[in-house]
Amino acid sequence: MALRSCVVELPWRARGFWVADMRSIATRTGDDGTTGLLYGQRVPKDHPQIEAVGALDELNAALGVAKATCPEDARRAALTAV
Repeated sequence: MALRSCVVELPWRARGFWVADMRSIATRTGDDGTTGLLYGQRVPKDHPQIEAVGALDELNAALGVAKATCPEDARRAALTAV
């Protein structure tokens, strides 16, 4: 079954963006251009592994929005299978 887009208008407040209460998180280690991996290894922020994790995170978010807003059960089930 081919997936077609399910477009639903999201409830944006006054066509702006929702504003979240963001608190500062400071590690006090400075920014040397690296980031830590699960077992303590440090890699550059533009390392392919970090890029891959970011891409998968964005894909997961997009699939979640598509699933949550898709009005058709069959397509929503197909998105769940992905």
